[in-house]
Amino acid sequence: MMLGALSEYGQLLAGFTFSQEDIVRDAIGAGLMIVGLLLWTTTISNGFRVVLRVFACMLVTAVFVPFTYWSTAFLSERVKAPVVMDFEGRFAHYYYAVTNADMLLITEPDADRATGNHAIELILTRAQRSGVLISTAMHDWQDFTWLVFDARILSGNDSVVSVHLNDYDSIGHVVDTQAGMVTVTGAGSSYRVPLHEVIKEAGRSDDADDIRQVALFARSRHRGTVLRIDNLRLQ
Repeated sequence: MMLGALSEYGQLLAGFTFSQEDIVRDAIGAGLMIVGLLLWTTTISNGFRVVLRVFACMLVTAVFVPFTYWSTAFLSERVKAPVVMDFEGRFAHYYYAVTNADMLLITEPDADRATGNHAIELILTRAQRSGVLISTAMHDWQDFTWLVFDARILSGNDSVVSVHLNDYDSIGHVVDTQAGMVTVTGAGSSYRVPLHEVIKEAGRSDDADDIRQVALFARSRHRGTVLRIDNLRLQ
């Protein structure tokens, strides 16, 4: 059961969920392990013991390898707090995905190393939701007031960007709020969005202790506009 519990926890780190059926399967696996132990303690051939040893090694490897990998990915992003996403590091790409847009991960060799030298450039479309979805490694934002990010229009028209904050139950659902809208220009700037106002305007209680997803969508629908985003952090 311990192996099963670790497996389910590893799923959560990877952004997946598990159901009661998963727990039942874990219990069945524990039962099979008990059967194997009983067989081991009875008079069986050495060849069958070798088979059981190989099976046990395969089982442990199948659980602990992904568990170790995703634990490392989670911790590597979590230790960056209060930075939410800087697009740096080996595991960063597991935490963001674009929707209705093309994306480039760019490198700026002369950038300030304190904030990293990577950023993303989104080539926007006319789709209603053209932007980026970011999963958060740090979920409790109660002690913070602002979500801050750097953005600039590299080519095309100025664009209104809508910021959405989702908890576990509302992942994938987006509600436009006045508090969550900023106008990004070619001059570029650091933009601040009030966390608690965005959550309340979206019709949820002020549950800033469970922020699982940040969505940034361009609402202006200018096809071909290139939007650069970098260094999302909390203040």
